[in-house]
Amino acid sequence: MLFASAAFMFLFLPVSLAAFYLTPQRYRRSLLLVISAVFYMLANLNAPLSIVILLALSIATYFAGRFAARTSFKYVGIIAGAVAITLFFVFRVLDDRGELFSFPLGGAIWLLSCVSYVIDIARRDAEPARIDDTLLYIMFFPVMAAGPVIKYKDFVKYIDSMHYNVNEFASGVKLFAVGVIERLAIAAVMLEAYELIIETSDRAPDIGFGMFAAVAVFLAAYFAFAGWADMGVGIARMFGISLPRDVSGALWAYSPARYFSRIFVGLGDWLDDYIVSPLLRVTSLSRRKVGSAIASSLTVVLIALWVRFSLTMLIMALIVAAIMFILSVSGAEQLLKDSKLLRPIGFFLTFLLMSIFWTAGLSASLGDFTSLINAVSSSVDDYHIYYVYIVMSGGEYIVTAIAALLFSPLICCGDAILNKLPQRLRPIAECVGTLLLLAIFVFTLVYYMPQYPQSAMQAFKYFVF
Repeated sequence: MLFASAAFMFLFLPVSLAAFYLTPQRYRRSLLLVISAVFYMLANLNAPLSIVILLALSIATYFAGRFAARTSFKYVGIIAGAVAITLFFVFRVLDDRGELFSFPLGGAIWLLSCVSYVIDIARRDAEPARIDDTLLYIMFFPVMAAGPVIKYKDFVKYIDSMHYNVNEFASGVKLFAVGVIERLAIAAVMLEAYELIIETSDRAPDIGFGMFAAVAVFLAAYFAFAGWADMGVGIARMFGISLPRDVSGALWAYSPARYFSRIFVGLGDWLDDYIVSPLLRVTSLSRRKVGSAIASSLTVVLIALWVRFSLTMLIMALIVAAIMFILSVSGAEQLLKDSKLLRPIGFFLTFLLMSIFWTAGLSASLGDFTSLINAVSSSVDDYHIYYVYIVMSGGEYIVTAIAALLFSPLICCGDAILNKLPQRLRPIAECVGTLLLLAIFVFTLVYYMPQYPQSAMQAFKYFVF
C-alpha cells in the first residue's frame, strides 16, 4: 500500500484524516504516530523483519540522543552516522544478493532520520524528545516513500507549528493531486516508453531511437521523484504540517549542479550539513575557492549511491561530479548563470548528461549499460525500429510528453503567474486552475491507474528507498 494506490487514497487516507480531526487536538500527535506505525506495517508486510529492525533502531536512537545531550563526547554524531551508513549498505547488499531479506520501504529515509536526531542533539541544535515524539519523527509516514528528507531540528519547528485551517488542507489536497498526476500520468507512461525502447534496442539500434530513450528516461526520473515527494508534502499539509516542496524546477536546469540542487533539495541539504561541510572543514578546503566545487561534486556522488548502490551508478556519478567540478572552477557555471543566451546550450547538455545518468541507474549492470549506449548511438536499418516509432507516435505518448513539458512550469510558476494578474482576476484564475487540476486528477485515476497498477503499488521499480 502506497500513496498512489486505491487502498490508500480511498480507505487509509480518508479514515486516518477523519480520525485525526475528530480527535481532540492535544492527542493528535500521538494519533499521528499510530497512523504512521500502521502505515509502515501495512507497507512492509512482505518484509516483517524490517518492522522489528525499525523499532529496535528507533529505541536505540532515542537513548543515543539522551546520551548525546548529557555528554560532551564530540564523536557521538560520527559514530551514529557510521553505524547508520553501514546498516544502509548492509541492507542494500542483502537485498541485492538474497531472498531472505527485502530492503524495507522507507529504510533509507529513517536511517537518515536517526543520524539527524543524534547529531542535532549532540550539536545542541535541538533538545532530545520524548520517546513518542522521537518515534513520530523517525516513522513520519508522509515522507516514508521517497522523502523529502527532513532534519530533526527542522522537524521540531514544523511539528510545533502545526496549524489546522481550510486553506492549508486545500493546499495539501492540491499538491497530493499534482503528485498523483506526475507519478501515474507522466512518469509511468514515460517509463513504459523507455522500457519499450530498451527491449527493442538490441535488435534496432538508431540515433533517433536513442533520443527517444533520452527524453523518456529524463522525464520519467524527474516526475517519478517529484510525484512521490509532492504526494508526501501534500499529505503532511492535510495533517497540519507545512513541509517545503522537495523537487522544483530541475526539469529546466541549465547545469548539472543546478539540476541536483533542485531535484533532491532535502537530501542535498542533509548531506551538506552532516557529511560534506564537516569534511571540508576538517581538511580546510572550505576556505579555498574550490571548496564549493568539491562540495557539489561530492554531494552528487553520495546522492547517486543513495539512489542506487551499484558500480555503474558510482562510475556515472564520478563522471558527472568531474564535469560539475570543471564547470565550477573554470567559471563556466557562473557564465551559464549570467548569460541567458548560453542557457539553451547548458540545458541541452544537462538534459543529455542526466539522461545518461538515469540510464546508468536503471541498468542492471555495467555491461548492460555499455551495450545499451553502444546500441542507441549507431544506425542500422531494421524493421523492428518501426514498431517502436509507430507506438511512440501514438496519442498517449505525445500528449503525455507535451503535458510533462507544460505541467512542470505551471506548477513551479503558478503563484508567480497569479501574482502578475490583476487583483480582480486572481480568484477566477485560481478557481479555473483548481477545477482543471481536479479534472486531470480524476482522469488520471480512471484512465492511467488501471493501466499502470505497479506504478501505484511500488515507489520505484529500479530504486529502493
